[in-house]
Amino acid sequence: MDSCVARRPIFDRTRHLFAYQLLFRSGPEAFFDPQQPAVTAAHAPGGPLPGVPLLSDGKTAFMHFSRATLLGGLAMLLAPEEVVVELASSVTADDEVLEACRQLKRAGYRIALDGFVESDHSMPLLRYADFVKVDAAATSPEDRDRLVREIGPAEITLLAENVDTWELLGQVANSGYRYFQGYFFTKPVTVSARAIPGFRLNYLRLIEELSHPTNVDRLERVVKQEASIAYRLLRRVNSLAFGFRTEVRSLRHALVLLGEHELRASAMVWVLAEIGQESPDGLVVACTLRARTCELIAEASGGRMSPSELFLVGLFSMIDAIMERPIEQVIANLPVSREVRDALTGTPGVAKAVLDCVMAYERGGWSLASDLAHTAGVDEAVLASSYLQAIKWTGDVFHQPGQ
Repeated sequence: MDSCVARRPIFDRTRHLFAYQLLFRSGPEAFFDPQQPAVTAAHAPGGPLPGVPLLSDGKTAFMHFSRATLLGGLAMLLAPEEVVVELASSVTADDEVLEACRQLKRAGYRIALDGFVESDHSMPLLRYADFVKVDAAATSPEDRDRLVREIGPAEITLLAENVDTWELLGQVANSGYRYFQGYFFTKPVTVSARAIPGFRLNYLRLIEELSHPTNVDRLERVVKQEASIAYRLLRRVNSLAFGFRTEVRSLRHALVLLGEHELRASAMVWVLAEIGQESPDGLVVACTLRARTCELIAEASGGRMSPSELFLVGLFSMIDAIMERPIEQVIANLPVSREVRDALTGTPGVAKAVLDCVMAYERGGWSLASDLAHTAGVDEAVLASSYLQAIKWTGDVFHQPGQ
């Protein structure tokens, strides 16, 4: 995989999406690579690289820099309002590094120190830091608290990374950390054995029904079951992206213009968003990105995989976190195929293999993703391109006029 870019969400204290860390396949530490096609597309000489807002969905992008990429001035290729220059923990505060930081600050860039540990090599960098990222899993509670007391008063924002459980999130939030990075948001807040509320079951069944190819008549009947979906559909078709001269007022007209596949996929996402209103706002986006990536991989498989089933597998892959129920309980209430059921409950199979390689890729585990792609029979180039196409599609689905 020569062209690899993935992203990890960063949340604020209210569990809203604040930023993404962009990961590039440039070695173990995923340093910024300005040669990535996803970043350099349509680049005008002398101007900022245009691909970053697309990759970060318009959010702030944290981008990892080594000493070499920092001193090479590569950060200057990026617009300062769009990025945070994140210095790897291996970058030491020598004269050249400090001068590069001074120049970045003068130019309006923000700087983050990754995996911060107090030492003679790191402390001088604090005078230029806007963010300090602390490995919450590898740092003791006492040291985490002490860093808040010592660094916080300097108007430096503390960010806890590797926060992979809700328990750890609570600890670092109570300590005074402002932002959080990790996979806590993919885990159920509480695993409940209570029955799933009827309205949520209806939503889930509506998603499953939408997952099957159908005709316009039946699709119209399905969409009419949920007023919010019809509303979003009309909003999207009437957006400037479609460029129609007259406003579309008929639901059937909208269905025809948007197309059966596009409507089914978008509607499934919108229904999931209704279910996940209480979830961290990045969760449904992550499910959607995963679903579209899986679907595109299936479409490239030459009929060996079902795109509709793989889309559903990706979309439901974190449904336990959204529903706050064990995955087995959620799936037991749905008439999904055995392949989908097996993939979601961890049973080996083609769909599970595809899901595994997509999950490894989105976390920036390039070597593991490569191995899993081979196991699943997925071309690595298809995996990489599918992820990038899915980022664009996901952004289009969620960003409509007035939102």
